Amino acid sequence: MNDNSPQFRDSEIQLAVIEAAQIGSAYILPTASDDDSPDNGVQRYELDSPPQAAGKFALDVGTKLDGAAEVKLRLSDRLDRESQAEYRVRLRAVDGGTPTPRTGTLDIVVAVLDSNDNRPMFTSDQYELTVVENSPVICVYIHLYSSSDSRKKFYFDNFWKANTLMKLQKTGNRIAHLF
Repeated sequence: MNDNSPQFRDSEIQLAVIEAAQIGSAYILPTASDDDSPDNGVQRYELDSPPQAAGKFALDVGTKLDGAAEVKLRLSDRLDRESQAEYRVRLRAVDGGTPTPRTGTLDIVVAVLDSNDNRPMFTSDQYELTVVENSPVICVYIHLYSSSDSRKKFYFDNFWKANTLMKLQKTGNRIAHLF
């Protein structure tokens, strides 16, 4: 008798994939359980992909040495976090019930992590500043703005010269004269 549907432990999982991941990279997914007999238990897995995820992911289903299913989400195409930061796909477990099999689903949220693949673009290629000799301590000379992602961090090297009394420090998007 097929009176139970396949069930996943959770209804949704989060999966983080860096945008520089190689095509073919695979990520292990949880499997479903089914309290019915083996004939009416889980027989196959399917991947439902909405249009924005079409062609990005594939499903690999295999068998472990102990006979249990191993389900993996495989990357089929490059990801670009700047184009799309998140994908949602659904894993469907189908049992062997006849005439109508039962199903259980797991929603997978794929968060695309940024890999520093885009250089920041500033409003100018070059900046020239004049610092007057009697400037106040901790004086802001310039605000820098970038057209790159707002979550990017920019770093400026601090520098010292034995004959100068100046140190530059990057704070937020400002460069400040400390002393």
